[in-house]
Amino acid sequence: MSQNTIAKIAPHVTILPAVTKLNINTASAEVIWASGSGLDMSEAQRIVQSRSNQYFKSVSDAAKLLSKPEALPAGLFEVYSEYFEVRGRMRIDQTIVEERSLVHKQRGKVRTLWRERGGFLRTESADAMRPS
Repeated sequence: MSQNTIAKIAPHVTILPAVTKLNINTASAEVIWASGSGLDMSEAQRIVQSRSNQYFKSVSDAAKLLSKPEALPAGLFEVYSEYFEVRGRMRIDQTIVEERSLVHKQRGKVRTLWRERGGFLRTESADAMRPS
């Protein structure tokens, strides 16, 4: 991939060490739209809006919202995740330390795959949640 492409998708994706299905309960509308087969953006946004009231129990529940339910193939989507990005921020006086980790949860065991400290790209929603 070109550096330009990587920069454009960076706020929406994390490269994982294994092939995984996309979690329909946590993915952004942009990622659902890009991953679906023949979805339009308004349908992806409808999925995101609907799950804000209650998470989907199955991919077929989400597909019922679409004019073409086959646009969300079960082979590409799921309603749970095994990988999680964890972010932390600590401030002591004028010193701020931020940390980001990728963790893998499988069969009740949690393992940290990588951890880094410093400044990171943030989405608007993450910035909105941070107190000023």
